[in-house]
Amino acid sequence: MSPVTAARRAQELCEFCPKMCRFSCPVSEVTGREALTPWGKVSLAALTMGRPDESSAMAFAGCTGCHRCAVYCAHDNDVPLPRPQGEALLFAGCDALAAGGEEARDALFVAEKMGAPLGLADALCCGLKLVEGGHPELSAAHFTRLGFLRSKKPLHLVFLQPGCARFVQEKLPEGSTAEHVTSYLARALAAMQTLPQPLPGSVVFHDPCALARDLLELTAPRALLAAALQDGLREPPRSGIDTSCCGAAGLLPRTMPDVARKLALDRRAELGEGEIVTSSPACAAALGAGEVVSLLRRWFSQ
Repeated sequence: MSPVTAARRAQELCEFCPKMCRFSCPVSEVTGREALTPWGKVSLAALTMGRPDESSAMAFAGCTGCHRCAVYCAHDNDVPLPRPQGEALLFAGCDALAAGGEEARDALFVAEKMGAPLGLADALCCGLKLVEGGHPELSAAHFTRLGFLRSKKPLHLVFLQPGCARFVQEKLPEGSTAEHVTSYLARALAAMQTLPQPLPGSVVFHDPCALARDLLELTAPRALLAAALQDGLREPPRSGIDTSCCGAAGLLPRTMPDVARKLALDRRAELGEGEIVTSSPACAAALGAGEVVSLLRRWFSQ
């Protein structure tokens, strides 16, 4: 059975189950909210088709990862995501560093404030750009020389650039985790007892292609923005897995710079008026947009 088929089967078993694990979720018990039960979260995921509104996104974030629901699941569904192993290290990446590294500093600051501090990986580039440039052998050689791989232990890498997270997922030692910074911070958000007052206003969110379509991470950035802003976020006409490209990925900015700029201008116009944020250093630079982690820094710096 393929992973997609297995996930669909697990979803259907949960949706049509008479809530037999309902009592097992400590978050739903404390809040008394049906939407925070395991059944409620899975049903919301199906109903929103991967494009949750603010309240749905916050429901998905209402999970401590305690796995009690999985213990009592009559269908043996592994309901929550597994906990990563090893010290969490931020892999800043060359796109963020080329822009001055401010996003990396913001990510480290926010993670500390959220009670989930990050170390810093001793690497500049994951090697993805070498593959995009037609040099897979150089990319493989580069990857094996990365310092943090020498431990041979499970790693937990947190990436600012979603394409890098997807690229290294299958290259790490067994038991390791590679995830995007919004996934990491959304999990920390769910564990927080008190939050700062939300910032005024709202933003328009641009889903980076690699985050939405490669990593299938639609919920985490929305949960973070819903918590940080009084009026949450506004969705452009094309969002989620139907997001439109900002033109910053691959070799396009170097091989066809005029085309890349046209893509970015068209996407910027489509996003409309108001503050725009995204979760990719490359897209932020192309669109002249802010970053989710930078907005979170403002939130925690009040």
